[in-house]
Formats: sequence, structure tokens, C-alpha cells
Amino acid sequence: MPPIPKMKKSQCTFVANRKDLLARVRLARRVTPSRTAKAILQHIRVTVDSQVTLTTTDQEVGLVQSDNYEHEGTTDVLVNAKQIDTLLGKLKCAEVTCSIGDSGATFDVSTSTARFSLPITELVQDFPPVSTDRAGDVTAVVDAGDLAQLLRQTRYAATDAQSTRYALGGVLCEIGPQILTCVATDTQRLVVHSAHAETVEAGQGIVPSSAVDIVARLLESGPVSLALHRSAPGASGATDYTSITVSALGWVVHSRLVEGRFPKYEQVIPQRFEHVVTVPVVALRESLEAVSLVCDDSMLSCSLCFNGDAPLSLHCSSLDNGESTAQVPVVAVIGQECCLTIELNSQYILDYLLSLNKWAVSVDLHLIDAKSACLFSADGQARGLIMPLRNR
Repeated sequence: MPPIPKMKKSQCTFVANRKDLLARVRLARRVTPSRTAKAILQHIRVTVDSQVTLTTTDQEVGLVQSDNYEHEGTTDVLVNAKQIDTLLGKLKCAEVTCSIGDSGATFDVSTSTARFSLPITELVQDFPPVSTDRAGDVTAVVDAGDLAQLLRQTRYAATDAQSTRYALGGVLCEIGPQILTCVATDTQRLVVHSAHAETVEAGQGIVPSSAVDIVARLLESGPVSLALHRSAPGASGATDYTSITVSALGWVVHSRLVEGRFPKYEQVIPQRFEHVVTVPVVALRESLEAVSLVCDDSMLSCSLCFNGDAPLSLHCSSLDNGESTAQVPVVAVIGQECCLTIELNSQYILDYLLSLNKWAVSVDLHLIDAKSACLFSADGQARGLIMPLRNR
């Protein structure tokens, strides 16, 4: 086997841990569109200056990641995201050295035994800019752990991107006095969760689900800043927020906000309930997972039968798979004696229970009657409102 030719000294070189760089590239690829008429959007902008920065955008969501990799010189080039992802994924080495070829037409990746040259085919000046402005008209600073919990316990309900009446394809972020509230709904369920935040003014915007997913993957520890950016006043004098910047040490996500109205969720949640029944989280989740095995995709109905302080009875059935029943112990009952049966979507209940933190011990079910929504709540965690199913 002939020896690998030694690299000539490049105008710019940086050394990175392969696994770390691969993780950043794969996160960047979650932003790059898989199909687009603009091939340049399928590239990662690699900028080496005081830091090594990777930038991607689909012109709706932009992601900027920075790291203090050991580097020498400066550069600003575009690298095909799929090519660099595939290459780094196939290599087995601990570190890679990245550089610009002598002609400036290739992005070179080298190990101790091999060198690969990826062609540079797009001009960096044609790449759409991504805003990294961390100062907005309305800002909030929240702990990364709190924000991660907010997003995890609300994002799953933002599933109706096709709604024509409301803008439901994202999570409503509402900044208030010393509080950040996240809300998501698909009209059949509603999830609300709040956390303490350092805020200046009040404002709100609907963050698209794609941007929420990116931010959720980036959250680790420390403070996270959210900034809402305002457009010019409209004809009525009202001002709208058009974009949001979420940032922390080493990364920035900039996204357009979803246009349209979000339901007035405060008016949907009943102010008064007749019954509050407390049951163990794990027992309810495991029993529901078991009985829902007989449900088919077209009928995810589960009957919850309450009878005072007697165990909660769960019942599911389908024509093809038969029926199943399980009982869940009741820890406490508050209010009038609860004797009713309500039918709820079993998957909606499971989605809520699975979003709770592992240390959640019990969950409260707030009830009015069999035809009204049921509110699920756990101490210090999200509230989930689920609409009852029509009688079969």
C-alpha cells in the first residue's frame, strides 16, 4: 500500500473530536431540507475565525453552532451536509483534521492514515444569512433544565399543522412577568406548562415544531435566552412578533414564528371541577399500556370508570381484538363522591403520562361529568386537558 502523501500547510486548519463534530453535523442536517430547488440550502457553512462555527438554514429556521476547536488561520466555505455526515460516520478515528485544499476548491478531512477531499461547489456569498441577534423587543432568560421540561411536556400535542382556523403547528411561547408559559393543542387536547424566567416585557409567539425540536436537542445546562423580534406596526397600530431567537453558550437558533391565531387557552380550561381523583402515575401508565393493546388504530377509546374511593377501572375493546379490563388504586378523592364513566383517547393519556418527569409519583384527574373535558395535573408539572370521545 503506498504511503499517504503528506499534507502541505493549508491556509486554514482545525482539529476536532470526530464524534463531537459528527454530532454537530447531524444536528445541522435536521435543519437542511432534504428536497429543495435551492441546492445551497443543503450545505453547512463552515466559518473559522475566533471560533469554528457551523451554520445551516432552510430559510425558516437557522442554526448556528460554535466551538473552540484548535485551529489556525481563517476561512468561510460551504460543505455539502450529506457528504460530510457520511464521511465522519464511516471513520473510526478519534480526531480529524479539517482544512482547505491548496486550490481552495476542496474541503479536506484527514486522519493519521487517510485524507478525503470534498468538492466546494457553492459560493459562500450566496448562502442566506442567519440572524444571531440575541437582543429582542421582548426577552426572557430561563434555566435550560426548566426549558427542556417545558418543551418535552408540551411539544407532543402540537400535531395539527393543517388547521385552517388556528395556527396549531407549533408551541405557543408566552412571556409574562417573571414567567415563561408554553402551550400546545390539536383541539382534542391541550397542554400548558410554566416556569420561572427573568423577563422584561410581555409578549408571545408560536414557535414552529421544527424549531422546538432543534432547541430541545441542544439544551444541556445553564441559562438560555429567548428573544422575540417585532415587526413594524400594522395599519391598526398593533405590532406583531415575526421571529424568535433562542440562544445559549455555543449555539443560536433563529426561527420565523408561525403566522395566525392561537386559541384562547385560558377560556378552554374549566375554572371549577366537581371531583379530583388522585392515582399513582406508574400504576395508571402500566395498566393503560396493557389494556390498550386490544385497541385498533381507528378506535383508541378507553373507558375510565370512577366509583367513589374504589379502584379506578379501565376498559378497552375492539371488534377484532376483544376486550380488556384493569384496575388502578385510588390514593385520594376530593369533592363530591365521584361515580361516573368517561371515555378518553388512550394514546392521549399515555402521551401525557410519558411526558412527566420520572420522579412524578401521582397524578390528579379533575372531573366535572362524563361529557366534559378531563384535566390531568401532576405536582409542579404540565396540565393536560383531554376532551371526551363521543359515545360509541
